[in-house]
Amino acid sequence: MPTQDVARLRQMPNLKVVDGVEVRTIFIGMDQFSNELAGSNVKGKNPFKDARVRKALNLAVDRVGIQRSIMRGLSIPAAIMVAPGVNGHSKDLDKVAVADAKAAKKLLAEAGYPNGFEFTLDCPNNRYVNDEEVCQALVSMWARIGVKAKLNAMPFATFIPKILKHDTNAYLLGWGVATYDALYSLQSLVRTKTTGADGNFNLGRVSNAKLDQMIDAARIETDVAKRDAMLRDALKMTADEALYVPIHHQMRPWAMKKNITTSHRSDDRPEARFTRALNAVPGRLPRACMARSAPASASRRDHAPRGGGYFGSAGAPALGKLSLRIGLVVGALFLGGLFGLLALLGLLALALFELVVRLLHRIPLCLRRSPVHEFAGRASTPAAQ
Repeated sequence: MPTQDVARLRQMPNLKVVDGVEVRTIFIGMDQFSNELAGSNVKGKNPFKDARVRKALNLAVDRVGIQRSIMRGLSIPAAIMVAPGVNGHSKDLDKVAVADAKAAKKLLAEAGYPNGFEFTLDCPNNRYVNDEEVCQALVSMWARIGVKAKLNAMPFATFIPKILKHDTNAYLLGWGVATYDALYSLQSLVRTKTTGADGNFNLGRVSNAKLDQMIDAARIETDVAKRDAMLRDALKMTADEALYVPIHHQMRPWAMKKNITTSHRSDDRPEARFTRALNAVPGRLPRACMARSAPASASRRDHAPRGGGYFGSAGAPALGKLSLRIGLVVGALFLGGLFGLLALLGLLALALFELVVRLLHRIPLCLRRSPVHEFAGRASTPAAQ
């Protein structure tokens, strides 16, 4: 839901809003591989390779201001790269520092950029909650310390191929944790890119040998306490080196009718098995069951078309088979006698069988679909990015 609509929806008498945190962290990644930033006024070197520059950008971000003014309270300011609810997250690591432009300027001066520098910030404008607005705020905050970030906002369909080709100085991205374990983020975002999942979304091409060792060790460690300590140390080092600039963890409220009860899921994916429609009218199917076609936004798993067998896509008998049965009935009436009676009984039995199959085919689909269709909010398809 758009953040500006949540307060209004909370006041509507026929709706209710269920709040919850999503296991998705929004962050800024930086090119830490190229020897020179394309399009920057700094020639012959890359400012992002200096940890002091990255720390200055991190320290200049007013996350609480973004939470208040842009997200309207629907975010959790982030200091680390995993959200609450993910194994490895801890509140003490996830405490954000107060924005300090003066300290940030000092770090830039120590790194050799007393007057700042220029770079391009690539940002999607239709993927995350208020993504372009967040980027606009960052541009303004970095301008206070002399860093001139040129905002390059674009649709996600254009944005993602661009950054996958490493054609970027810096970029805003979101990362959801499908496994609810910090290794998922560390392996994809922080580990040096090799093969498979190692560094598959390390688009700034971060490379830290010590972190690589910690991440690899956590992959094979069977002692839970030791493994959790490894994950914590890796998250802390990622934050201490400012390899990324975390902005916030998203919150995703769901709006629904008053008579719907459901459990909020941190992967932002409503499930009908956890959903109930209260005070339903006895003997009356929900309106969602009246329509056979699933909406465009419906889950492929729950709304796959049923075809073949006795039924077409709408669950009705094919016209050819219906004509054949009518012909058999007429033929049986002409022939008469015992054969006609047996044929008629067989057709009646077949019709009864078809009726039962159609009911079994239809009712479970309705039970799965109807609560989801009562949601006023939109169910999103889970994705890491």
